[in-house]
Amino acid sequence: MKKTLLTMMICVIALCLHGDTQDEVRSIIRELVEGSTEPRTQNERWMRIDQLWRDLKAREPDDAFPVYYKMLEENFDDPKYVNWIMMRFLEADGYNWASNDKQEALDWARKVLRSENERFDKINVTTYLTWKGDERDLDLIVVPECRNLLATRVAGTNIIDYIPLPGSKVLFEYGKPQEYICLPSVTNIGPQALYVAEILHQCWEKLEVETRVIKGYSHPISFKDTLKIPPELLTMVVWFDAGGNPVCNVDLAKYGQAMPEIDLPPKVKDEVLRRSSGSAGLPPCNAGDAGQKPCAPGMAAPWRTLLLIALITLGGGATAAWRRMRKK
Repeated sequence: MKKTLLTMMICVIALCLHGDTQDEVRSIIRELVEGSTEPRTQNERWMRIDQLWRDLKAREPDDAFPVYYKMLEENFDDPKYVNWIMMRFLEADGYNWASNDKQEALDWARKVLRSENERFDKINVTTYLTWKGDERDLDLIVVPECRNLLATRVAGTNIIDYIPLPGSKVLFEYGKPQEYICLPSVTNIGPQALYVAEILHQCWEKLEVETRVIKGYSHPISFKDTLKIPPELLTMVVWFDAGGNPVCNVDLAKYGQAMPEIDLPPKVKDEVLRRSSGSAGLPPCNAGDAGQKPCAPGMAAPWRTLLLIALITLGGGATAAWRRMRKK
């Protein structure tokens, strides 16, 4: 009896704390979206806003995203809230390749793209779905360059280029090597993306710096030609075995590399172990010769991958599309 009462008390306390946290997040969001008139001086106002952003980001994604979903339900006719929350989806989840569990956020983004509301800012939404969406979004995205990028990722290619994004390792300047960035394939979205990005970065670092005069630029451009990276690595797939260890469908030793050691956050490690044990550590269906093996659930069939690769090739290739988008 005492144990039952104790358990009930713990549950009630947890629910109260959870409710308080959600109320705090909702209050922060409203103040950031609507703007605060309480501070009396400009300096105080900006200090207040800065503190609100710190508080919000400390609660993303676990505590904040459920509130975002509820506020979208309540305010979907208000572009001010919709556009603001879509921006947070992009920044808090879109830039985080290790995340693969925000399907409700992606569904809301799809709803925004389907909407005929002309006041919705669909640029962030398009970018979010291009980087974190899947084959369901190919018909939703109307920007050709973005659609080509997503199709390339759906087809199983890890895209490498020098678009400036948060977390990049080398700054791009005239006369210096460009910035490295990796957009993992749809199959590699999740914690495995961190391993894919690091393996390809090590390969990218070994490339020689080339300097050329390019039409339209006033200075010679120094860069590393990513087309010289072996195609086998660009289409590499990483997954986790039943013990939660990263493995891939490429013999990395052949390229003088090994699976990198990455210190995953405890929560991510727990999720990796849970999912890999649930699928018995099976490779995805498009991982090398996986067509002759049992497949982990939810992966695209090999014929679909081959078809998309053919369509992308006919459409002019991923690299050209990626660089055209950079110039927009």
